[in-house]
Amino acid sequence: MLDGFKRHQGRSAREEADHLEALIATSREERAALTVMLSQVQLHVAKLTATTRTLQEDVEALEMRLRTLSDQVAAAEKPLESRLQTPNDDTLRTRVEAVTVQVSDARRKLESVSAIQAKLLPLTAQLTSLKSQIEKGEVRPPRLSF
Repeated sequence: MLDGFKRHQGRSAREEADHLEALIATSREERAALTVMLSQVQLHVAKLTATTRTLQEDVEALEMRLRTLSDQVAAAEKPLESRLQTPNDDTLRTRVEAVTVQVSDARRKLESVSAIQAKLLPLTAQLTSLKSQIEKGEVRPPRLSF
């Protein structure tokens, strides 16, 4: 700006005054434009602040919703995990076959015991009769010699 003053020293006072008035007018216009810009920036800052608050609230609401959904997913996964831990069809089939073998083996043993019981039942009747005869003295036990 000082350079501008030095260059214009050869001018008349009126020219200098007009030039200074033009500079002042330009400065005032620029100041007014800067004031308008500052007002716009302040307005945008206020809007951005409100938007930031709204966004922060939205983020917090989303985080809460995500936590809720995460909890729901975890709750839904528990039954699925227990299903995964239950034996599959092949394992169940193997277990059923093993139980079937055990049942058939138990039936064979029961039939064997029933057959033995069928043979022993007449003998018990005979032993009961013999015991009763011995007690009455009707039958004498044989003498055993050694």
